[in-house]
Amino acid sequence: IKKYTNLKIISNNKNMGLSYNRNLAIKESKNEIVGSIDADVVLEKYWLEKLLNQINKNNIVMCGGKMIEKLLNNNFNAWRAKYYSQNWGNDDKINPPFLYGCNTILLKSIWEKVSGYNEVFLTNGEDVDFSHRVRSLGNSNIFYSSEALCHHLQDDNINTLSKRIW
Repeated sequence: IKKYTNLKIISNNKNMGLSYNRNLAIKESKNEIVGSIDADVVLEKYWLEKLLNQINKNNIVMCGGKMIEKLLNNNFNAWRAKYYSQNWGNDDKINPPFLYGCNTILLKSIWEKVSGYNEVFLTNGEDVDFSHRVRSLGNSNIFYSSEALCHHLQDDNINTLSKRIW
């Protein structure tokens, strides 16, 4: 990471949760288009281009891609891929129920309008709440791209999967 001179590293002494950290990173960003990618997600080569092509078309202010489980040789991961997937399938969608926060881009100005992510959500659910608040602005659409692919490297066991679901 140190070889990138234009990269700002933000370190927290205490884990304040996912929403807090998303808000902090977006606040510190100097760009109007910002991305959120979870630490256990790897983007395919043209992920960003496929999402950037949709921003500002049809009042689209936020886009997300299709996350595919990578480590399917593990039964817990295979179960999660089948019953708890983080994508909306093989077709593009304007205004799906919400965008999964693991791989999104959005306009910083929209983040400001909805007052950021709700920091009550420490580990998950922030994406559902945030998507609903963005859509409630009126004349602001969200977009799911089935072609903007990324891969989930989470490797669950019975304990981690149980915590994730409950």
